Amino acid sequence: PGDVVVVYDPSSRQAGETVLRVEEDNARAPRPVAYRALKATDEVALAELAAARGLSEDAFKVLQRPSAVTAILPSGALIEDLEVDPGPLIRELRYRTCLEQPTPEEREQLEEAYLKPLQLLRERWWWNPMAMSVLARQLDEHGFVLIDGFLPEAQARHLRAANEELYRSEGGMQ
Repeated sequence: PGDVVVVYDPSSRQAGETVLRVEEDNARAPRPVAYRALKATDEVALAELAAARGLSEDAFKVLQRPSAVTAILPSGALIEDLEVDPGPLIRELRYRTCLEQPTPEEREQLEEAYLKPLQLLRERWWWNPMAMSVLARQLDEHGFVLIDGFLPEAQARHLRAANEELYRSEGGMQ
């Protein structure tokens, strides 16, 4: 699922009030954003979510902290300590009201022009001049580059875990 998921401790009054505040703010938005709340005590749903989002064991433990509220973005990134300040999640949801998904035709056009040519170059694709040409054209035409699906799943999980650890060790989200 591509929604933001808010995981909270249902036994905590503060966590419940935080979820309510987020719900109220989202309801007032001009275009509410799809998200869902998940009780941290629902171990089966939590395990399924963690697997679907590729969360590390440490990230999974964060979701189970007593009295906590944590949001999981579709990318698997966590926004922690929302029971203290739900502002980061509220701002994230407001930002998402501005995003527009491409139409199926636009998505197909992007995949044909940028993703499929790169998918043909599996091994050491970054050395290939054609890959650099496709990426440069995408950057020039759209102002960003999307590279997806090039690492094997195990390497992608390892890289995510290493990035999360680096982020935490550098004073990011604790």
